[in-house]
Amino acid sequence: MTYKKTLLNEKELQVALEKLAAEIAAKNGNAVMYLLSINERADYIAKQMAALLKASGAKPMATLNSKLLNLYKDNPPPIKLPDNTRALIITDVVHTGVSTQTIVDNVAHFIPHPAQVLTLVLNENIKLKADAIFAALTIPLTNKDIITVSVEGTDGKQGIELYEV
Repeated sequence: MTYKKTLLNEKELQVALEKLAAEIAAKNGNAVMYLLSINERADYIAKQMAALLKASGAKPMATLNSKLLNLYKDNPPPIKLPDNTRALIITDVVHTGVSTQTIVDNVAHFIPHPAQVLTLVLNENIKLKADAIFAALTIPLTNKDIITVSVEGTDGKQGIELYEV
């Protein structure tokens, strides 16, 4: 694996998260939001985003972490959330979009509105079917590209780097 470049350093990533929180708050108004993280790094991003959303005036109701979400991936719970509810699916990287789209589709069974997606890096060649997609970076990725996302909660630092195999 060969290092290519740093896409976002710690400070740039924090600024990007703050900007995304403001965009999400503006889009969702008074809706109650459930933040659904789909992997371990996204769990930490969801906690950061919940705090930033509160500061932006949004109403993050709860976070559902990846361990709990994975329990329901093949058999979603038979619940229906209130009409003013929005789901924000959080992941670190959307490279092929397959797993993220599967979760968006599964979440549709128990929320009244199409899910939204928050990702740090979105492959610009991928088209997700979601109500909204919020991305810190949208860049072209190939099958040789590897994105590494470091978050304070799991890695002791924050940043996004691009490598090639």
